[in-house]
Amino acid sequence: MADDLDEPGPGPQTGKPGPKPNNTNANWYIVGANIGVLAFYTLVLRSVDGAMFLDAILLLVHFLFCLVMSVVKKQGIWVLAAFLVLIIGISTCVYVLPPLNI
Repeated sequence: MADDLDEPGPGPQTGKPGPKPNNTNANWYIVGANIGVLAFYTLVLRSVDGAMFLDAILLLVHFLFCLVMSVVKKQGIWVLAAFLVLIIGISTCVYVLPPLNI
């Protein structure tokens, strides 16, 4: 009878497939870290004259990196991070550009 207590019974410890636990804090950390990195290199490159092209290249590389990570890690949060980086990055580039005199 004591041996029966050591055997796993039916329940969550039996290894049945089910939904993975949702770790939302880690997901938002990924998004926040990517936006923080974007803010860092954008502010650093804004202090250098004529570095807008380099900022655009880094933005593209950052966007592609996030998309590759979404495929490798199989996490959709990387896609969200990629598009947030793209939208925020393009918005800052448009904001800094001088107005067109047409």
